[in-house]
Amino acid sequence: MAQTFAELLDAELKKRRMSGRALAEAMDINKMTVVRWRSGTHEPRHASIRAVASTLGIPVSNLFDGKAEGAALEAASAEETPQAAASVADEPAELIDRIAALDLETKVENLQQVVPDLMQVLADARAYTRQRRGK
Repeated sequence: MAQTFAELLDAELKKRRMSGRALAEAMDINKMTVVRWRSGTHEPRHASIRAVASTLGIPVSNLFDGKAEGAALEAASAEETPQAAASVADEPAELIDRIAALDLETKVENLQQVVPDLMQVLADARAYTRQRRGK
């Protein structure tokens, strides 16, 4: 039987004797996000999956039962994105040049990946603010 992302994440955390809270803190995200992933009520975006794998020090494919999807995500991670360019750019002008060099299709794909993650960050920030206010 195929394992879900939630089951595979849970197994990886158990191997490391790591709590969901510890993962959330290490990733600097809301702990409820990890709770939702582990319960299977929400599936993380590809950028989040890459971040989980990086935080745990494992290949992305470990978080997929079918390995093929994980391998495809790893291959896509190897392609240059604006985020990757930002991590190696020394000057803002260099970053602008590197992003400008990307073809339009790649730029659109990158935006399609980033915008949902930003919306999740915004939702997490709103939930955190409500929690802090006691609502």
